Amino acid sequence: MRSPRDLLLRFPALAGLLICLTGFGFTTWLAIDCIRTGVAAGKHGARYFRAEGDPFYYFTVAVFGVGSLFWLGLAAFALLVLIRWKHWT
Repeated sequence: MRSPRDLLLRFPALAGLLICLTGFGFTTWLAIDCIRTGVAAGKHGARYFRAEGDPFYYFTVAVFGVGSLFWLGLAAFALLVLIRWKHWT
């Protein structure tokens, strides 16, 4: 059985992993939704349309894609921390 201290210290890493996976899922869903519908919502309710060739549409989708990769990288780091936990403590 693991010590209560070990479980207490692992909790932030596990919570971070779950938060990162949620962020990855949400930003990926936003990017896929923009690609599927051809509409990206901007700041203050602005709408950008792929059919009109709006450059802000492509920029918004690219930002969502980069955000997804960022969250995926953070999730990979949190997973690495959990895997190597025994070695580091």
